[in-house]
Amino acid sequence: MDNYAIADQLSLLSKLMDIHGENAFKSKSYSSAAFSLEKLPQQVATLSPDKIFKIKGIGESVGGKIIEIIETGELQQLKEYLAKTPPGVLEMMNIKGLGPKKINVLWKEMSIDTIEELKKACEENRVAGKKGFGEKTQQNILESIRFQQQNSGKYLYAKIESFAEAFTEKLKEKFTNYKFELTGSYRRQLEIIDSLDWVTTAPADELETYLTGIDMQLVANRDNMLIVTAENTLLLRFYTTSFSGFYSTLFRTSSGEKFLEAWKEDLDNQHFTSEEDIFKNAGINYIPSFLREQKEVIKKAGTYNFNNLVQTSDIKGLIHSHSNWSDGAYTLDEMAQELI
Repeated sequence: MDNYAIADQLSLLSKLMDIHGENAFKSKSYSSAAFSLEKLPQQVATLSPDKIFKIKGIGESVGGKIIEIIETGELQQLKEYLAKTPPGVLEMMNIKGLGPKKINVLWKEMSIDTIEELKKACEENRVAGKKGFGEKTQQNILESIRFQQQNSGKYLYAKIESFAEAFTEKLKEKFTNYKFELTGSYRRQLEIIDSLDWVTTAPADELETYLTGIDMQLVANRDNMLIVTAENTLLLRFYTTSFSGFYSTLFRTSSGEKFLEAWKEDLDNQHFTSEEDIFKNAGINYIPSFLREQKEVIKKAGTYNFNNLVQTSDIKGLIHSHSNWSDGAYTLDEMAQELI
């Protein structure tokens, strides 16, 4: 467990303590420790207890909590706070403009413990009058709730990446005799992901039994497509196919609509042993899935090799800029144009 994972648990504990109105000094000690861990040059899990206790901003009490996380992977005190916090109150932590102390006021003083109740209170102008809020804060809360509801089930690629990769490995370990590959918008690396998709040779009925057995809800199982939902939010879709049709299906499901419209090669009734074979058969270079959006890339692949694309390891620095979305003076488009 790395420093950031440990810091996340301590930071969440601090926020929950503030939400419950606990001693501010104690909650502050956990948030300070989380900050210290994130800045620590070495991994705290590699240190002996006595060295952990000597880290600035930690000490023996918080250090004991850190050791507990390292040894068990979790924090009992955090679990206890999570258990006694209503789900709706936890959801409020994701609303822009709402910190732990404001959530405490909403919950403890106004008896608001769901997002719907909070939305109604804002629409009825009952939140603005509370000390520490005001009209602007109330409006920001309302806009944030509406934004979340409109985008429910949609996730940023980076937010879902670790789950997608870990769950894929779990599926491969469970169904060792079948093939699984991520596909769809995730494989094309789109910014917003509204479903996680796989191509698989596993039988749909066996897959359904397994997925519903781990508390996922069945949406549909027909026409070589199995769809389930995780906690009624994220859609998981499985394209079930034969071994001979695996790579053809992978190609189709991980290519954009305009790209596929321009693709002239017939894939039906053909057996490919890899996606590379599909492009070789078409007489062009392999096109990575994240470039399969526009039709023009197909012609380019006739002469261009895509092996030298920029990778994360090539990045030497980051530019931090504020747009007019927050306190900047220019739009994202205007700043992008200046870089051309």
